[in-house]
Amino acid sequence: MIVVRTALRALVLAGVLVAAPAQAGASAWVESSIIGTRNDNSKRPNAIFLSTVTPEGPPEDTWTTIDLAEKCGLPLDSKEVFLAGLLIITHGNAVQIADLWALFRAPGDDLDPGSYQIQAIEPHLGGGVRSTVALWVPVVDGKVELYWHGAGSGVWPAESAYAINLACQAYVR
Repeated sequence: MIVVRTALRALVLAGVLVAAPAQAGASAWVESSIIGTRNDNSKRPNAIFLSTVTPEGPPEDTWTTIDLAEKCGLPLDSKEVFLAGLLIITHGNAVQIADLWALFRAPGDDLDPGSYQIQAIEPHLGGGVRSTVALWVPVVDGKVELYWHGAGSGVWPAESAYAINLACQAYVR
């Protein structure tokens, strides 16, 4: 069902954008009546960013509201946003399977944190992985909620280090 829904969204997106005019001025979106995509080619990195090395970004193991209307100019009446970017793991010296996962929900939803949607794993000491991810996320008033977890996260290089860097790519009204 998810594959069919994603495929239908891609077809709608492709069909609508053929005739979608660019907005005048400094808009970073190409818009139609229901869909918008980036037109500035920057893909606006860091709309959602966290790092356990720096440390910065939303805290681990807790739901955090992120205002994408503010961070990437997402219209307040958007129903879903398409996020894409990287999950990053740098394995530390501890013998462990470095496991990074995250999930998103609309503010006020009751989605269980065990229902994670994106994941990357690095089992090798000193190894690292950069995993591309892309997903549609429900939005309310330009906001989403994020929950993430990094198994064995602590101070690098003793423990593994984690980062998530996602950009807003498109939205649906």
